[in-house]
Amino acid sequence: MSLLSFGKRIYNAITVADFYGDDFDLTGSVNVVTADSAMRQSAVSACVRLISASMASMPITLSISDEDNYLTTTKKHSLWYVLNVRANKWQDAFAFREIMAFNLVLRGSAFARVFRDGSGNVTGLVPIPTKNVTVEMKTSGDIVYTITTNVDGSTIQVGAGDMLHIRGLYSDMIEPVSPLANASDSISIDMSMSEHQDQSFGSRRAMPGGIITSEKKLAANTLKNVEKRFDDRAAGKSKSWKTIALDAGMDFKAMNVSNTDSQFLDSRRFSVEDICRVFNVPPAMIHQTMHSTYSTAEQQHLGFVDFGLRPLAERIESAMRNQLFKFTETRKYVLNHDFWSLVRGDLDSTSKYLRNLVQGGLMTPNEARRVINLPKFDDKGADKLYIQQNMASVDNLDNLQNPDKTVTDTSGEDNNE
Repeated sequence: MSLLSFGKRIYNAITVADFYGDDFDLTGSVNVVTADSAMRQSAVSACVRLISASMASMPITLSISDEDNYLTTTKKHSLWYVLNVRANKWQDAFAFREIMAFNLVLRGSAFARVFRDGSGNVTGLVPIPTKNVTVEMKTSGDIVYTITTNVDGSTIQVGAGDMLHIRGLYSDMIEPVSPLANASDSISIDMSMSEHQDQSFGSRRAMPGGIITSEKKLAANTLKNVEKRFDDRAAGKSKSWKTIALDAGMDFKAMNVSNTDSQFLDSRRFSVEDICRVFNVPPAMIHQTMHSTYSTAEQQHLGFVDFGLRPLAERIESAMRNQLFKFTETRKYVLNHDFWSLVRGDLDSTSKYLRNLVQGGLMTPNEARRVINLPKFDDKGADKLYIQQNMASVDNLDNLQNPDKTVTDTSGEDNNE
């Protein structure tokens, strides 16, 4: 049975709409908000893709913690290879991390089947669509996951040890707080405005430069002929704003109603900003830059990393550490996302930061070279810590200013005797 062929919808832990069908209206909104319909909105798609790609672009470092909580990175554990090179025989690690982040952001939880060797070490992780998993807590307190495939509709039950379950915001141990349900009104409004835009400018809409009126009452056949001439002449975006020839007794009146006058464009911009608030993404990050400058965009980027990505990274790291390591390893090994990857393109800021660390004695030159993927320098001095010579402890300032000064005996004895 292929573990990648999950597609049969049996339960969606995110929306009741997906449980009862796409036509079920969860909120009473005009538009039913599901994961598929939400992703067709550009703002939702941009936010989800930005967060997913950003999380996937950060490698996950594996470190050993000593008794003093100092960390030493290592690649010897099998889990490092699974999380950073090859998650399973079908997917590389980047694709796996991106799928997990996608489901976590859009659906509120992410699942992956865990495969282990005889010693309990993780040898593979296979992501499973959230809508194909049900979670049940037994009276004993054990959690059981039921997976349904689209091959023959069969189900598989696995225990907590064989499933990686990354939780978003949960109301309890079982039910996630749906991001789409919470934001259904904002997304539904954006969907309605997209439909209005399509009806106003799309191929289904006739957009003449005015209307035709008549002082006389027209017969039904005559009215149909006028309407047909109007549709043939002006219907469709390629024919918009063309003039129609008038019969006797008819008058043409221009129509000058713009979407700007009705604040349609402002409403569209506000809709994008409202969706950005749902996903905690600055508007400038998805190219909504009308009210942004370079300095504000830079600060928004830092805020996105600190308040948008870091909490998400903490959720993923905590779940992986508790569920993928053997119990005896949880105190020894630490998982962390490498946020250096997000600023790798900003060479100026990176070089200044690394220079300050090296000159301040916090990083060796070779450690700095490793951050920017430069080869190791073989000289022994490249593995030493350095500090500027003009720095000294406060209690030693007097000796530095008077190097020839004889140190006096403060024991209270008379040295002349």
